[in-house]
This record gives sequence, structure tokens and C-alpha cells, in this order.
Amino acid sequence: MMLNYRCLIIIIILVYNALHTVSPLPDRKMASGYTIPVLGLGTAAMGDKTYDAVMDALKAGYRMIDTAQAYWHSEESIGRAIRDSGIPREDIFIISKLSPRYFGRDLTARSVDVSLRKLGTDFIDLFLIHNIHCSDYFQCAPDEPKATWEVAWKAMEELHRQGKLRSLGVSNFYPPLLEKLVAMAEVPVSLVQNWFDPFYRDKATRQFCERHGIVYQGYSTFGTQWMYMRQGQERNPVLTNPFLMKLSETLDASVANIVLRWALQKDVVVIPRSVNTEHIQNNMEVLDLELSEKTVSDIDNNLPSVRIGVNGEPIIDDATWNRIMGNVIADNHDDDLDRMRTATEQQQERKNSGQTKLTDVVHLEDETVFIGSDDGRMYALDAENGHVKWTFTSEEDLGSTAAFSPDQSVLYFGSEDGYMYALRVRDGYAVWKVESGNLVWSFRAGGSNWSSPVLSHDGRYVFFSCQDSHIYTLLAHTGDLVSSFDVGEEHDGINSTPAIAKDGTLFVGTNGGSVVAVEIGRGKLKWEKKLGDEVLSSPALDNGGNLYIGTSDGQVLKLKQKDGSTVWQISTGDAVLSSPTLDSHGRVFVGSNSGFVFAINEETGQVTWKVETEGPVVASPLITAHHQYNYWYGGEDTKDEL
Repeated sequence: MMLNYRCLIIIIILVYNALHTVSPLPDRKMASGYTIPVLGLGTAAMGDKTYDAVMDALKAGYRMIDTAQAYWHSEESIGRAIRDSGIPREDIFIISKLSPRYFGRDLTARSVDVSLRKLGTDFIDLFLIHNIHCSDYFQCAPDEPKATWEVAWKAMEELHRQGKLRSLGVSNFYPPLLEKLVAMAEVPVSLVQNWFDPFYRDKATRQFCERHGIVYQGYSTFGTQWMYMRQGQERNPVLTNPFLMKLSETLDASVANIVLRWALQKDVVVIPRSVNTEHIQNNMEVLDLELSEKTVSDIDNNLPSVRIGVNGEPIIDDATWNRIMGNVIADNHDDDLDRMRTATEQQQERKNSGQTKLTDVVHLEDETVFIGSDDGRMYALDAENGHVKWTFTSEEDLGSTAAFSPDQSVLYFGSEDGYMYALRVRDGYAVWKVESGNLVWSFRAGGSNWSSPVLSHDGRYVFFSCQDSHIYTLLAHTGDLVSSFDVGEEHDGINSTPAIAKDGTLFVGTNGGSVVAVEIGRGKLKWEKKLGDEVLSSPALDNGGNLYIGTSDGQVLKLKQKDGSTVWQISTGDAVLSSPTLDSHGRVFVGSNSGFVFAINEETGQVTWKVETEGPVVASPLITAHHQYNYWYGGEDTKDEL
């Protein structure tokens, strides 16, 4: 019997698809009996971007979210995103981690109850000890932790028996500690979450996990950890590795997806972190990618794996570091100096040449607005019409507010890539960038500090607000505490930077959604105005007795300083974390998470112009000196007495 051509074509297509379809990766079964997806979303250091990133991930098909008690604003944002997504809770796998601050039978139990409440759930799928060390990252007090990790594990086992924690594991544990853990554990160890990337392969821990039936999960698979290894590190050695970049061209796949698939094929569960919607979606493509055994072997052989100490520390000398960074010098017998430069120097030179895009030069006599965006760019905008004069691109988001040099010729700002940049104001070209500063004094507050310090008019005092809902006053030259004012725990902390009026009133926004006015010298609340959602923006003051501030529900408001009454308000379309800046011509400039920079008429609240960037704008605008607003404190001899 003969087949017609149509049937033959269908058969050919079916056979082709059967031969070329990538087999889906199954969930991994853990020692607890529960299964875990092989790909999830990491949320470390996302802060206020956590909710949107988790929503994007859930829409893209992710069903595993990794968080921790130490990640600021993370567990509650994830809980809200899961509720708003409409996806059944049972379909989503949640990982959280115990901060060493909460080691102790009762402390651990109470902290888990707090995590459950924030996440809006009755159970956590997988709960890990985050670390045995109480470093500054965990905001520990001098007397913390109050118990050992062994005590914390036993408390977790009891919570497992109560049904609050389905599976248990650890993070940043290596074979010596794991041997001790496995020997004492009554509830089986289900998972170990450690640093893992092509250079840091943690082979001993993975072999231990394989022998004991423990799932191994890697974080920082894209190589972010190397950015913290040495001062002055300028690039990610994994994502910019020449071999991987060449392989990316050959396979028509991103370096990120190649690295993720390489990890998956080594039985490593991955949790790539991203706040970029496109990157979150693209990472899912790794499930449709498959690397040949030869490709996996080539990656292993071409990227040098470092030796790792018994406690997880990478053991590297300068030669190993240069191999990781691609700093291999060309033929030393060649007299051509260009060939004697390292690969890194040549790549950095090419990168710098593309960092600045110049349209028009900036003249100091003209009014120009400088503002950073979460698209990684610093923008120089014409204040009259929003025309882009130049942009400078860094490696990461720009949430820092810029500052000028004394002669206004250089612009300084920080980036989330860990560097402070200095750019020429005229054309946006980099003068230098550095990574660290020298400590003069420090002061430990009662919680995390996300606000900026503010000096009193006479420079004698420093004011700052804190996550413990307090406003602190310190002596500027020593850091000694003068006073602290508690706005109340119902405000859920303060991330806004205070503003000080000429009469000594301090204004600040709270995470509870209010603006408060405090007579800081007397320690007395003057008034409070509830605005709704979180107020993370910082107030700007004018000489007419008004203040300007943004809210997380997308509003920019002008309020009366005397009582907080509203003069006008406008909507920007998304959260306003940027702090308003006034100029001397009656304009208010502010950024929004909608990606726009706004110029607003100070009197009427009408939008004069708006310019769209390619990411949220959380930094505050800076204006050329001749056009900056001058808030008058009453003369240079004015003294602040507290």
C-alpha cells in the first residue's frame, strides 16, 4: 500500500521532532521525599524590585523562588507576588534561609513564624541554614549568634515535625561540616546550596552530596562572586570569558544559558538571579537547550577550575587569577607593544570607548539635569526640554545620586557594580573609577540603614534614619550619639533620607506610607500625614514653606511644611523612589520606576516634559550649579543647638 505525499511529510516531521526534541529535565527527588524543580529564581539583593521580578518569573513559568530572612524586603514581596499571581501555593516551591542571628531553639522557631507570616503560607518547602558565620551581611549584634548552628538545626527538625518546614538543608557548608551534620541529623539533609560556577566547581562537596543522596544547588552560577574577590575587579570573568563568548556564537545561545545548561548537566540545581524581565524569560530557554558531551568537556578543559580549601575558600595565586580573568600576555618576544598588552586591557579599552554616547557637550552656564537609571546609564538632560546630551553606561544599575567637584567640571556617582565613577561633565567620559574608601568612624544603629546621612546647617550634627524606625542624631566629628527619635514600629522602618528645615523641623518618609515632621531638638512629633503606600523617596524643601516627595504608589506631592496639607499631586505611572530636586526656575525634577524622568511646574504641578529611559529611575536628579535651588537657612552664622 502506498502512502500519499501528505502522510509521508507528516511522518518525516514526526520522526525529525522525535530525534531532535530536547528531553525535559525532571524535577529532582530529595531525601525528604519531596521533589524540587531544577531551575528557579534567586532573589538576593533585589530589595524593592523583588515583587516585579517574582511576578515576571511566575508568568514566564518559574515554579521555584529562593529567598532568605536576610534579604531585605524579600519574603513579604514574594508572598504578595504569589498571592497576586493566582497560581496555587502548592504549585510553587519556596526556599528560605535561617539567618545566624536567629540561632537558638526559641529564636529559630520565632523567626520561622515571622517568615511564614511574611510569605503568607503555612509551610516552607525547603528551609536552609544560611551560614554558620554571623558577618556584617546579617546585621548581627556583638553578642550574636546566641547559639550554635547545631542547636538551630535541631530546632528546624522540630519545626519539620510540626509541618512548618517540609525539607531541610544548609547553605555555605563544606565536607567537614557536612560530615558532622549528617552524623547528627535525625531529619535527612535534603539539599546543600553553595557557590558554583565554571571556575568554582566545589567538586568535593558535590561528591559528598552524591554519596549521601543530597541534592546540590548552586548560587552565583554566572560568576558574580568573583566580582567581590579582589579590590578593583572590573568585569565578570564568566560572562565575558572569550571561550564561552565564542561558543555562544557557535551554538547561537547566550553565554548565560550555556553556563546554566552546563551546570544542569552536572546535576546542579540552579537559581539564576535577575530583575530584568527579558533575562528572566531568556533563562527559561535553558530547558530547551542541550550541550553535547564534547561541549561540556570543552568547557571543563578551557576554563581553569580553582582549588578550594576545606572550608570553601578558593585558593588562588596571581597566575591562577590571571587565567581566570583572561590576562594571558601574548608572545613576549614580539616587539609590538599592542601584542604585549593583556587581553583584559584590550577588552577594557574597547569597552570604555563604547561606554559614553555623546550627542551634545554640556556647558556649565546652561541648565543640565544629571540622573542615573536602573538601565545602568547616567543621563545628561537639557532642563528646558529633556533633550539627551550624553549618556554613560556602567556595568550595573545606577541608584546613587550624583555630586559635583568644587569647580563643577567632574561628576561623581556610585553604581551597583561596586564602583565610584568620576566623569567629565562636559562630555561624559570617564576620568577614573575606584572601589573603596577609608573609614573615619562608624556607628551601629538598631537596624539596617538605607538612607543617606544629612548634615546640620553648621556641620556639627549628622542625621540619618534607619530600618528600626528611629531617627538618629550624631556628632559629625566623632560619630557619638546625641539623640534618637522613635517614630513607632507601626511605620515598619525608614528608608527615606531626612530633610532639615530652617526652624529645625526634620521631615522624612516612612515605610508605613507616611510623611512625618519631627521637632528633632525637642524629640517631639509635630505632625504625620498618611499617603498610602511606602514612602521611600526623600523630601525636598523650598523657601515658601513647602516640601516635595514621591510615594511607592506612583505619586509626586507638594505638601505644606506647617501641617502636611496637600497643595498638588500628580501620578507618574509607577513607584517613585527617586527624590525630587528643585531648580531656581520653578521646576521640580524627579525619576519614576516607570522609566521616565519628569520636569514639573513647581506652582501648578503640571508636567513640563518627561524623558523615557530603558529602566526604572530611582536616583535623584542633579542640576548644574548656576541653576540649583538655594534653600536659605537664615545666614552663615546660624547655629543648630540640640
